Amino acid sequence: MLVLVYFGMNGCFGCWEQERIALFQYKASTVTYTDEYSFTSWDSTDKEGDCCEWVGVKCNTTTGRVIQLTFNFTMYWGGWYFNASLFLPFEELQYLDLGDNSIPGWVPNEGFERFSSLSKLEVLHLEANNFNNSIFSSLSGIASLKELYLDSNNLYGSIPIQGEPFM
Repeated sequence: MLVLVYFGMNGCFGCWEQERIALFQYKASTVTYTDEYSFTSWDSTDKEGDCCEWVGVKCNTTTGRVIQLTFNFTMYWGGWYFNASLFLPFEELQYLDLGDNSIPGWVPNEGFERFSSLSKLEVLHLEANNFNNSIFSSLSGIASLKELYLDSNNLYGSIPIQGEPFM
């Protein structure tokens, strides 16, 4: 009983295994485009480690679920294409920052439209990448989104919002 009270008051037991695996898959997918220091706190040999303690990862202290991922400025070489499937295991994700990574686009059929299943995602940072206007149709299905950051991309002309152009 004391152990449960201690962990209940002082944080979680650790991240969920499927989320730890998804983080390692994300790291593996970006290894060509990141420097060796981007994920130094992520020990891939520690299969029991608490990913809630890793740099760029924040978890709900009660449930241990990942609620925030901050991966801005992690890719230095450009050319990594976004793959939404890597983020689908994070069912409680509320905040995702992929800004300043020079991401040129997404893997076919793995764009942001897949985020429609992330019903808690409220904040999405995509600034300073290389997205063009085609991103708008991909983002339109994220109903929970409250804040979207797209500055410093390759966006031109009017921006369609609910079928109407926005200047």
